[in-house]
Amino acid sequence: MYKKILLILFIIISFNIYAQQPNIDVNSRFVSFGFDDGRTSDFEWVAPMFTQYNSHASFNIINYAAYAAPSYVEKVDSLIAQGHEIGDHTIWHRTFMYVHPFFNGQPEEGYIGGIENKGFPTNADMKDDQGDGKNIFGVLLDQKIKDSHIWYYTQIGLSNPDSVTWGTLTDNDCQAIRNYLSVWNYSSVTGLLDYLDELSAQYCGTIGYSKDSLSWNGEKFTKGIFTGCKTTCNHEIWDRLVEIQHHWYTDTYNLNDPPTNWSFPGGPHSPDLFYLKDGRKYYDRDYTIIANHFGKCQSSKTLKFRSWAGILQDYEYKTVSDAHFEGRWDGCEKRNIILQMPFNANLCKDNNVCRLNYHDKLSFAPVNTYSPDEEPLLSSTNWLKTIYEVDTKFKLMINKLIRKSNNGMIPFGLNDSQDTFTWRLFFDLFLQFCQEAGIEAISMKEAYEIAYNNPVVIGNLFRNPNMRRSVFEVTGANNSPSYPDGWTAGIVDTTNSLTDSTNNILVLDGISSTEFFLYGVPPGILNFSFASKKGSGTSKIIIKKIRNIDLYYNAANNPLIDEININSDNWQFYNTSFYLEDAPRLSVPTELSPSCDGFDNKIVGVYFKIEGQGTHFAMPDLTRTSIPVIIVDLKVFLEGPFNGTDMNTFLNPSDIPLSQPYNNSPWNYSGVENVTQIPNNDIVDWVLIELRETQFPADSANSSTIVARQAAFLLKDGAIKGMDGISPLQFNLLISENLYAVVWHRNHLGVISANAISLIDSVYHYDFSTGYGQVLGGTNGYKEIGNGVWGMIGGDGNANGQTENSDKNDVWEPLSGQTGYLSGDFNMNRQVANPDKNDIWAPNSGKGTQIPDNVLFKGYLCQVPE
Repeated sequence: MYKKILLILFIIISFNIYAQQPNIDVNSRFVSFGFDDGRTSDFEWVAPMFTQYNSHASFNIINYAAYAAPSYVEKVDSLIAQGHEIGDHTIWHRTFMYVHPFFNGQPEEGYIGGIENKGFPTNADMKDDQGDGKNIFGVLLDQKIKDSHIWYYTQIGLSNPDSVTWGTLTDNDCQAIRNYLSVWNYSSVTGLLDYLDELSAQYCGTIGYSKDSLSWNGEKFTKGIFTGCKTTCNHEIWDRLVEIQHHWYTDTYNLNDPPTNWSFPGGPHSPDLFYLKDGRKYYDRDYTIIANHFGKCQSSKTLKFRSWAGILQDYEYKTVSDAHFEGRWDGCEKRNIILQMPFNANLCKDNNVCRLNYHDKLSFAPVNTYSPDEEPLLSSTNWLKTIYEVDTKFKLMINKLIRKSNNGMIPFGLNDSQDTFTWRLFFDLFLQFCQEAGIEAISMKEAYEIAYNNPVVIGNLFRNPNMRRSVFEVTGANNSPSYPDGWTAGIVDTTNSLTDSTNNILVLDGISSTEFFLYGVPPGILNFSFASKKGSGTSKIIIKKIRNIDLYYNAANNPLIDEININSDNWQFYNTSFYLEDAPRLSVPTELSPSCDGFDNKIVGVYFKIEGQGTHFAMPDLTRTSIPVIIVDLKVFLEGPFNGTDMNTFLNPSDIPLSQPYNNSPWNYSGVENVTQIPNNDIVDWVLIELRETQFPADSANSSTIVARQAAFLLKDGAIKGMDGISPLQFNLLISENLYAVVWHRNHLGVISANAISLIDSVYHYDFSTGYGQVLGGTNGYKEIGNGVWGMIGGDGNANGQTENSDKNDVWEPLSGQTGYLSGDFNMNRQVANPDKNDIWAPNSGKGTQIPDNVLFKGYLCQVPE
């Protein structure tokens, strides 16, 4: 009861400044289509058919085809002219773009110019027992090459391609595999690598050709697109590849903006070729994580920890809309990466977009001949009804489409089209069904636009409150589902309407329960009402939160919102109100965890379950009323730029990035805070603010209690402000327990408030600078930086939560002598020089004592609970 009173009071005292955004009709439903490879059928019949139905699709092309056949450009131009989206599907076709070469393309083992060469990996690595019956990749020696997921293994040039095992490889076989898996030696189009080097020169400013620059003794390439790279999976090559792609698409197809849809699958790759260390899978001697688009590795040049997907997201690509992985390939083989969130990005409320599990996507798999034969279809006056009754695949796909679209998702299908009668008929009927059922077929780009920029915030969030059965209504097929669209079971009663003929009723006839997964639910205060009457035994409605890590299979185990008993044999109206927070509430490990790096465990929907055989249910209504806003006023100082009075602003304005810099490890914050110019001359740098809520003291406020995060500007007087550089921070939250604030900075130790933040005149205030007692852990992770002024400790260059030798050796030293916005610039004067080491890092490394380089120490530790 007291929580409901708090809720009402908060609504009264709060105000809603939620920015008005375009909204979509809550009854709108969509399905998204993608076609891979730019097949002839895509151009000849697929795109024209979609155009005929006033629908759009995404066509992920292999862009090297434009190099091999210039007429290909005209075909793609026709797609654009018809309003379809083009995306890139070249990766893993190992041609124009290349993401994960397993080897550098070394020649056979031996000596080159007097320098010993050992390929990655050596022949012995590939074929010899490493002590456990496996080779260096962790593959059993008696496993056949063809069973190792090396696609097109017959093209490698093995001595006996159908039967050779890892343990029976010859030296020539090893070299053939090395050549096959190397971007250096492999090219399906003559001259393509040289062309890539020419594009790199044009768009990235490199010089020369890669093949002229292989420097084994220098362990890096000196020319072409690989310039300065130790391996072909360094960040520099990845950045150049995306930069080339960015310009190439724009220039080739006269686009105002490059494609934003990046399609991963396609072509020969080798996910099993890894060796194991500490339970993880790796491919090279430096333990670089590869063939895992979310696995982060450290650049030898910039020292950044980034993943391939992270780099694509830096360029605003939507990166995993059709990833066919069943899980991560770095030793975390769980399916969580695919289950992180539905395709409808409105559900996840951040910039990372995952889609539904591969097995849950719409299955477009038309058979070559129908059973029975095609004649009944051709002679039928109602093809939709006939195909629904005779083709199980079509029926299952329609059922899945109806359920997911009514649940608030945007289902989609990924296809490799074929020019056959059954394929044409299949899609013709599907688009016809969508048109008659009011489901709009759109491209992936349009789906992203709807999901991000058109949230559903007004009206009843149930897309089928009247319990319609659109499959039956469209097809008239007798074997259409008896339950209402979106529900898992039950029957529709059309004879006993509660109010009028437009409302059907869901009846648990002969069953004990049915479920509804409602996705795309916006945060805020929600009112749920419905009409119901009791069945036999106990009847009730169970309401739970759906997290993006448990979208479909474990939603029933998620936190309970409410449980409503149905206690009347006659129709009765019920209602309840609850608050759905816009924040992760469970601990999500970051590096190399079973949970997908960078994806917070957001609440993305509401799960409803009706229990009680014979229970009647009607007129569900879930309406969002408001988003409460709290104001947070914080003050903190950084040791590095502190000058005794306030903080220096040497980085302002030219070096401070215009977008928040905490989108990489260890913060993995995906917020889109950005400005067109630094708004205030007093801004020192970006900070990341985290709010944690718990009924217990601060030491219990670990990451599982996070309720909100926001990047902000730190001013020289210690004030933390929003994107205008003036206003305090605002969060859409309802707080009922103790609220604690965390401040992160890119090269200072993070701090958390030792005390709950005070609410004074409707504003949460906290000043970290007044004493060591303001920070959890006190002097263990905080220090007096001026007379009576306490501040965050500098020198944590790698942001691992402690000041130690690695901050000097791995961060400061490689950057020494450079200028700009650099993690080794501990005093933040835009220069990495001796004062950073001597004045900031050294005093902090041993709690004020200069520790020799050969002495192990821990130094100051960040006291923010994990």
